[in-house]
Amino acid sequence: DDPAICKEGVKMMVERGAYLVNDEEKAKLEAVMFDKERGVPATAIVGKSPQFIAKLAGFEIPADAKLLLVPLTSIGPEDWFSHEKLSPVLGYIAFNSTDEAIAAAKSQLLWGGAGHTSVVHSQDQAILDRYAMEIPANRLLLNQPAVHGSVGLIYNKLPPSLTLGCGTDGSNYLGNNISFRDLMSIKAVAQRMVDYERDE
Repeated sequence: DDPAICKEGVKMMVERGAYLVNDEEKAKLEAVMFDKERGVPATAIVGKSPQFIAKLAGFEIPADAKLLLVPLTSIGPEDWFSHEKLSPVLGYIAFNSTDEAIAAAKSQLLWGGAGHTSVVHSQDQAILDRYAMEIPANRLLLNQPAVHGSVGLIYNKLPPSLTLGCGTDGSNYLGNNISFRDLMSIKAVAQRMVDYERDE
């Protein structure tokens, strides 16, 4: 919730291999990364390297770049980079207050992933508690990486799984990390505990 922290975070990411795209490159990426008719990522970029995606868009990036970092202008349909991307392309945006940041996180989930997963990094327990109460996600990860945290076992005690339920918020039946237990059919045999007729 602090633009200065965001600026420092971007700087640190660039130092660690992120490539920060400019406005012209962002427009080129948007043209090749999304199937706008269907509202989904274009299949040509799913799971591809940042170098492949940049080249497809018509510009070059360093061979050692690990991801493309894209500044967002808003959350929702106005900025395609707030959509699901399924590629090493990360959107980011800064806000001026905790209220704005939490509202944006909620908006992002409702727009593109209700019930899925959300992550917050903070040393303020009150913010962590508030975030956990307000965000419509079935997995709320506190101070841990999103991808490796959501699949469980590595950073937390969530069941290990690559299939993540989104619950009723996401039009799913299950909201947990799906495991073999969710695929089992368990028969319940119930013994009568009370005989009301005899007790009378």
